[in-house]
Amino acid sequence: MPFCQNCGKEVLENDRFCLNCGRSLQGATSSAPPNQPSPLPPSAPSSREKRGRSAWGAALLNFFIPGSGYVYVGAGRDSRMVIFGFLLILALAVTFYAGVIGTFVSPAASGSSEPLWVSEISILYLIVPFALAYDGFHRARGAS
Repeated sequence: MPFCQNCGKEVLENDRFCLNCGRSLQGATSSAPPNQPSPLPPSAPSSREKRGRSAWGAALLNFFIPGSGYVYVGAGRDSRMVIFGFLLILALAVTFYAGVIGTFVSPAASGSSEPLWVSEISILYLIVPFALAYDGFHRARGAS
């Protein structure tokens, strides 16, 4: 397949112009790509990139808004961590809104008491933020 002599992009044999640079291809194609200048040397990472994300920032974000610390640490580095963070935020929102709706549509008006499992699950709301803060702190430390 021929290549444009100007930019080195592969072109079709019946093309009259290079779709990459726009130069006319009338008699200006070759069967081998021209030597391209070497790309710029990679720049040294900035001090922010070297340090990574703040471990305490990730811990505080995960404590107050579970999942946001994972988004903070994974943004631009690890898409799986960002997706996990968003799924955790979504689960928190669904749980919260289900609880709000449950208080308005609860059978408490009929005289039934609160089920036992509700008090057991509420203990998780006290434990989970600490666990997520701890995990977010260590993931941020490991990502730097």
